[in-house]
Amino acid sequence: MVKAIPAEGTSGAQPTSLTDPRYMEYHSDMSPDGRFLVFDAKLWNSPASVYARSLPNSGSRWQISPADGEEPHFSLDGKQVYFYKGGALWAVPVSTAGGRMEAGVAKQLFKIELPRLLRNRIVVMPDGRLLINALTPAAARDPVAVVINWRRLVDR
Repeated sequence: MVKAIPAEGTSGAQPTSLTDPRYMEYHSDMSPDGRFLVFDAKLWNSPASVYARSLPNSGSRWQISPADGEEPHFSLDGKQVYFYKGGALWAVPVSTAGGRMEAGVAKQLFKIELPRLLRNRIVVMPDGRLLINALTPAAARDPVAVVINWRRLVDR
């Protein structure tokens, strides 16, 4: 659940929910202009999808991913939303005219295997490039040997 609290004049202020408590909602990202929040949400037994909500919370939400999708991030200019779906990174153009967010046609950028259960697997860097915490192919995963008390071995 994503909550907000005013930064100024907050004496006794209570957090307000920006998302719907009926859903499991995880990853979220605020638009560069601070007017929208994208997040992934799912019911308990269904795949996650990417949604957007205006800020402050208008009560409306718009689906951004055409079907499944998770871990959304805005591009630096706020005109695209990146998300992960089905072993690939996707981008969808978005328009924020009139206080609503409308999604264009999502395009697959490239296939990539991301680790499960990690936060910030995809990060949009200040220069606009993407930093991606990806898994290496199974064939490239070699075991790591840890040598304890190696100094004693060297001193022999």
